[in-house]
Amino acid sequence: MEQQDPGYRRDWSHLTPDLVALILTMLEVPDLLAVATVCRAWRAAYKADPRLDAAPFFRAPCLVFHAGDDPGSQTATLRSLADGGGGRRVQYSVSLPDPPFPTRYVMGSSHGWLATADESSDLLLINPVTRAEVRLPPIGSLRNVTCRVKRGILRSYRVHHIDPDQARLYFYLKVALSSDPTSGNCIVMIIHEFNDIISFARVGDTRWSLLHAESSCKNYQDFFYNGEDELLYAIRTNYEVHTIDLHGPFPMVKVIFNANPTVSTLEAHKYIVRAPWTDILQVSLYDDEDDDVKLSKIIVYKMDFTEQNIVEVKDLRGYALFIGFNNSFFFLPTDDSAMIKQNRVYRACDLVDYDYTHNMHVPRRVVNFGNLETLFLPVGWCANA
Repeated sequence: MEQQDPGYRRDWSHLTPDLVALILTMLEVPDLLAVATVCRAWRAAYKADPRLDAAPFFRAPCLVFHAGDDPGSQTATLRSLADGGGGRRVQYSVSLPDPPFPTRYVMGSSHGWLATADESSDLLLINPVTRAEVRLPPIGSLRNVTCRVKRGILRSYRVHHIDPDQARLYFYLKVALSSDPTSGNCIVMIIHEFNDIISFARVGDTRWSLLHAESSCKNYQDFFYNGEDELLYAIRTNYEVHTIDLHGPFPMVKVIFNANPTVSTLEAHKYIVRAPWTDILQVSLYDDEDDDVKLSKIIVYKMDFTEQNIVEVKDLRGYALFIGFNNSFFFLPTDDSAMIKQNRVYRACDLVDYDYTHNMHVPRRVVNFGNLETLFLPVGWCANA
């Protein structure tokens, strides 16, 4: 038998495209993207095989969920709403660091990161593509939360005497990021119980700060951070809109849209979002009178802060709008995302109030308000914004 030269090294770039494709199909998204940048031949195989196309994750929203029954699994499933060619649905699995993914409660997404709560209801940010993780200040550091400890064991949080593992289901209403958490200047903002107030913290802080600049800083329903003017825009149940500047030594709150005293504060659930054409839109959802899990109608308004009025919007200029269990965002459908329709509003149901008042956790679903058709059951949008 011929002896192989000990100095011989196999040239992995000479593997056949079929064999390379077989190897790459076994990799998760982070490793797949890394390998495709290392070797020119492997990159060519990656680009040539539609099974390996990870690009849909960077040009369309993703559903993020846990598939399987293993409570100790650290695997999250990403399902893109862009087609992978021929109508094929693109789906990948990603292994995430501890704690196990099924034990995390996904609070939404912002800037491509998931906001999750662990079994102690503390918030963690996780990037499902890079696997990077950022731990935020503990829930016990919030001004309106008291930890009840007995015999060295955390028994409950004194808000409504919520059990530690249940607080994450009912306590947090919304999470938003001012920027990518790795940027060095990211502010994390949350709407939470009691009275739907806002707290905030910078990445690296050890405690949350409470927004209490005005007595009216409560009953918030939605918010978004505008990177252009570096202000947080928040809408209250009475339709009042605040801008909040968190960059000075003290938060500055300004009322830019006055409350409507003639409208019931319980009439609709409201969202606020900045459109790609710079208009600020208010989205109002109205419950079905016979079933408060279902919705009877949705109305989108353009807000005029100068004239202090709203005008109904019938056209989203070809965009689709995603609201609900995430930061609201717009997406322009293309040929490879045919399942997303233009001028439609999609909602990843955020039924925290229903969950709490009915003492049950309703499975999240995504609803297309073009015809009130339920599209998917898995939880959570992961927007690549």
